[in-house]
Amino acid sequence: MKVVIAILSFVMSFSAVAQRKLKIEVEQGRNENFWRNHVLVLEKEVQLRDVATAAQPFYLRFWMDGTVLDVWQEKKSLQGSLTNWVREQVPTGEEETGRYFVVRETLDSALCRKLYLSYQNRQLEALPSEERIVDWQQGFDGIIYILETVNNDTYWLKSYWTPTAQGGLKEAAQVQGFVGDVAQVLDLRKRRSYFNTSIPFVSWTTGDGTIVSRVMTRTEYYRMKTERDRYRRLEKQQKL
Repeated sequence: MKVVIAILSFVMSFSAVAQRKLKIEVEQGRNENFWRNHVLVLEKEVQLRDVATAAQPFYLRFWMDGTVLDVWQEKKSLQGSLTNWVREQVPTGEEETGRYFVVRETLDSALCRKLYLSYQNRQLEALPSEERIVDWQQGFDGIIYILETVNNDTYWLKSYWTPTAQGGLKEAAQVQGFVGDVAQVLDLRKRRSYFNTSIPFVSWTTGDGTIVSRVMTRTEYYRMKTERDRYRRLEKQQKL
């Protein structure tokens, strides 16, 4: 298993390698899909390619609050990666650093096959996005799952707000079942716990409105503040 760790403070753009039909649902009264724009921004921030322009004949990406699962077809095998990320949250009154902490792991083909079979068994390919599911509720709190897939010449983006809050909807059970399969196959709780202990920030967020702060001594706090100040100075010097 290969692990790549990085603190990112810049963005990278990816040029299109293929033209595909984009099938993206739009809510009534809107001109565009909010989540499509959201993932395009996040892809640049954590250095992920745009699934819609992937060269592979099959590609699956599943967004889960600070964690991104990728599974794709490479010749006759399946490959994949798991990305955990956070954005540094600085104290009130401080200038933003714009830094991201990202850990990307390569997944072996056996795990990728299990995840692909779960995707198939849960019938997610045929499942519509929440906009087209009758009685799928929306809310302000909760978690949003975003599913991006490519199958040859077509790209789909589907979103699902908090399946556990949808009562007895069959479609919600399908999504939540896949979430559970991913968590079990990849032991996500253990992986995320290890990731959290590695975060080199005092406070961080995944953009869901929640800010997490590390408990530390006064000495540790000011040491990290000094490090942030040093980082900003270096960034400004490089721009001169």
